[in-house]
Amino acid sequence: MKKLFLIATFGLLAASCGDDDSGASGKVPTQIVMTGDDPQFNNVYTFAYENRRLKQITRTGAQDVTYVLNYGNSKKPQSVAVTGDLEATVLFTYDDRNRLIRSVVGGNSIDILYLEGNAFVISNVTEGSLTDDGDLGTLGVTQFTYENSKKGAFANVKGADALMLAVIETNMPYYASKKPVTGVINTEDEDLSRHVAQTYDDDGYPIVSEISGNAEFTMSFTYD
Repeated sequence: MKKLFLIATFGLLAASCGDDDSGASGKVPTQIVMTGDDPQFNNVYTFAYENRRLKQITRTGAQDVTYVLNYGNSKKPQSVAVTGDLEATVLFTYDDRNRLIRSVVGGNSIDILYLEGNAFVISNVTEGSLTDDGDLGTLGVTQFTYENSKKGAFANVKGADALMLAVIETNMPYYASKKPVTGVINTEDEDLSRHVAQTYDDDGYPIVSEISGNAEFTMSFTYD
């Protein structure tokens, strides 16, 4: 389980909520090529959908992993089967507003308590907040910035939200957002911050992301 569920290591977790399974149209990403010197940032991601609902993520690179999302009779993923170089089953529980309140893997759980507005606290320890689009706003000392006039790669992806993806895939905050990320800022130490320069297509979706700062890598996007 070396790189699975390393939320504490990466220091990133969202609390996206609500029913995002209706009304989505437009492009969805089919492949993201992540290139960097660090093996963590040298991967190829492919995505499979059913009516724009995310069904499978395949990551190839230093570790080859497949994530299969099981929705059951729900609009939100009830579990994820992880196979390949990592093996696990992740279970999810939601409240009556379709907000993720618990994830469990191998007997270990992460609990999310929602506060007023867009605020939340994780396992009674880490405080954070969401943007109005449901993307990560803050988490502990980390602040996320976005280009609100453009569309994120996951703007039209249904079913899976930022919180669920953060639990299973630690690079998620760089690509799985409703608005394109422009910075992952450490508010206590700028040397630990990362900045993202985006290049967009004619429809306003990112096609190349160049990350610099505490880590350096590039992502290239293909859409359907």
